[in-house]
Amino acid sequence: MTDKNPHTGASITTPPTTDSYRDGFELIWGKKDSERGTGRTTEQIQRAPRGAVFVWCNGHLDYPQSLAFKLGRLDLRIVGPEWLEDAWRGCNLTGLVLDHAADLTRRQVDGWNAALTRVRPRP
Repeated sequence: MTDKNPHTGASITTPPTTDSYRDGFELIWGKKDSERGTGRTTEQIQRAPRGAVFVWCNGHLDYPQSLAFKLGRLDLRIVGPEWLEDAWRGCNLTGLVLDHAADLTRRQVDGWNAALTRVRPRP
């Protein structure tokens, strides 16, 4: 679906908004300030598939890493949105979760869509 980014006005192809998009990963899209401080990131981390990559909303990873540790999710790989630009290439992903507050560039959206093709649920 082609849409406009509500924050930049740029035209983007947005992934569908749903809590379970395919077996093996969760997709959350869009930045909603009204959701800040409501536990949405905690919920996303708790519901992430085992061994998933969790794409945080920026490059400052201390908070999501600490939260994942506190929640006992040492299996998650926490990365910043720049990971979507090229670092996913060649990876075999068991899950991919995008933080609800992420505001991606066009290149990162393209990387997100391409990285989704690398997701294979754990047997």
